[in-house]
Amino acid sequence: MSANYKRSSKPRKVLENYTITEAFCDRLGVIRVDLLTNESEDVDPGARGTLSGIDGLYWNKGEFLGVQYGTGAYRVMRWQLSPDGRKATASVILEHRTDLVSNPTTGAVLGDNSYFIANTGIYNLEDDRIVDPAKLEPVHIAVVALK
Repeated sequence: MSANYKRSSKPRKVLENYTITEAFCDRLGVIRVDLLTNESEDVDPGARGTLSGIDGLYWNKGEFLGVQYGTGAYRVMRWQLSPDGRKATASVILEHRTDLVSNPTTGAVLGDNSYFIANTGIYNLEDDRIVDPAKLEPVHIAVVALK
């Protein structure tokens, strides 16, 4: 897959032999973009892996972190990448199916921790309206250690 992406900021080196400003993710996976050549391609998820359904993708210390829920996995993941950024070479589940988490979504990385919204309530929303007000609950912010 190749596309012509417009440079929106000064490129920064984030991988050993590869310059990007960001990676794009959607229900189908992660796309890496070389801002020097405007070439793009899917990041290979590796054998038995998936980079699909990510809502919130973060670059942290040479690895991708992401909240997956678009594939039904409902988990927080960490992916180690090959030096050229073309393939996920290892993955670790950081959070999956704890009592606190239902329908997780985007968050932030601070220090050695990843914070994310643990309960979006997305399944109680239809056509921009709350389906059942009795099912509303306070927002939970969860944290997982990255070390």
